[in-house]
Amino acid sequence: SDTVQVRHTSANDPNTDTVTTLFIGTVSGTFTTTTKGADPADTTPDAFSFNTLTGVNPHTTQTSNVVSISEVDAGTPISIANGEYKLNNDNWTAAAGVLSASNTVQVRHTSANDPNTDTVTTLFLGSVSGTFTTTTK
Repeated sequence: SDTVQVRHTSANDPNTDTVTTLFIGTVSGTFTTTTKGADPADTTPDAFSFNTLTGVNPHTTQTSNVVSISEVDAGTPISIANGEYKLNNDNWTAAAGVLSASNTVQVRHTSANDPNTDTVTTLFLGSVSGTFTTTTK
């Protein structure tokens, strides 16, 4: 009794079959491989947080620390509540957008008019959010 083995190189494209057929006399057998599907985009970044500032002057622009966004693919939605954000060294904006492949982000808002009052800005990245809080003196 003889043993036969076949092999082939799988396809370059996702979800693609490669079929090799072996014929021995009037009998044949097939060997099929299917490449895995394209990985879905990872739109869930690692947790992130911004600094908290206390004793800030009333009604002044306050800017958070810069945060590096990691473990997320390009195309992840970004939006903000009660402030503006800046990706990398782009302009400040309050408009919803999407991340590119690698980013840093910073947020800002205007502090409260009243003393001892919190102002909270929330940045949303995919399903993860982080807050920047300031408290007036």
